[in-house]
Amino acid sequence: MADSRDEIRDVMLRYARFTDLGDHDAVGEIFTHGPFRSSLGSSHSGAQMAENRKRRLLLHNGSPGTRHMTTNIMIDVDEEAGTARARSYFTLFQATPTMRLRLLGSGRYYDEFERIDGGWWFTDRLTMLDTRGDLTQHIRGYEIGELPYDIEVLGPPLEEVPPMPVPDEVHAAVETLIFTYAERVDLGDFEGAGKMFAHGGRQFGPDGTPLGGPALAEALRSSFRLHDGSPRTKHVTTNVLIDPDEEAGTATARSYFAVTLATRELPIQIIAAGRYHDAFERVDGAWRFRSRVILLDHQDAIEHHVPAGSALHR
Repeated sequence: MADSRDEIRDVMLRYARFTDLGDHDAVGEIFTHGPFRSSLGSSHSGAQMAENRKRRLLLHNGSPGTRHMTTNIMIDVDEEAGTARARSYFTLFQATPTMRLRLLGSGRYYDEFERIDGGWWFTDRLTMLDTRGDLTQHIRGYEIGELPYDIEVLGPPLEEVPPMPVPDEVHAAVETLIFTYAERVDLGDFEGAGKMFAHGGRQFGPDGTPLGGPALAEALRSSFRLHDGSPRTKHVTTNVLIDPDEEAGTATARSYFAVTLATRELPIQIIAAGRYHDAFERVDGAWRFRSRVILLDHQDAIEHHVPAGSALHR
């Protein structure tokens, strides 16, 4: 199953690579067996998708000038059925000969795959651009204000997005737990985030107060600012290093995070960056969080997300 996860991850990353190269035909080929759908309602696949991109996406000296950074990848494989599903985040950057590097948007991919002729292929992708900036140099004919602000509500409702299953294999399990916490927080599922620490605590810094279960859920609910019902954040999590002890049924992990935010008042930007130091344990065959220490290394305009003095910083 690890091989299948690796192959599926490669398919997901090839999409980003071909898109950023401006190779629209290669992108269309990836979606030969299923559509690429937007939460705004469009749906294209194969050659139709390639032609649509040639018309809509701008090139600058032959290149889109973009980087689609794909992170927080969670994959659930059904080997017997030859199917799989995945969720991930994307963060979109762009620079052109006449425009400095800037953050264009961040969002989610919800994917489905099928094993066809021995290889894994997309059978469906739903893309949700949850936070966005100025896309006028990326999408032809786009004008600021053309897309609705409340894009996120066009994705599946929270009750249709339960947590992904946690795999048995330790590395996949730890990654899934790390990325699921980010997903629950960004969806505003504070109860779900709290449940992930029902058997341990999550704290700010080595001297912070550990919070878990209902106490963490309440701290999140009372501390996070909501904008039209959503935190409007993406906790982009990368650089995951895992140290497992299979015999003891424990593992530790370290990772980096960066938080993006956009509201009606605040243009899209990175508001925080830091590190997670995590511990995990396997109980009755299932992996779960034991503890998390959050080290906040950089912050800017974070008051739009978590006011100073909130319970989360104590």
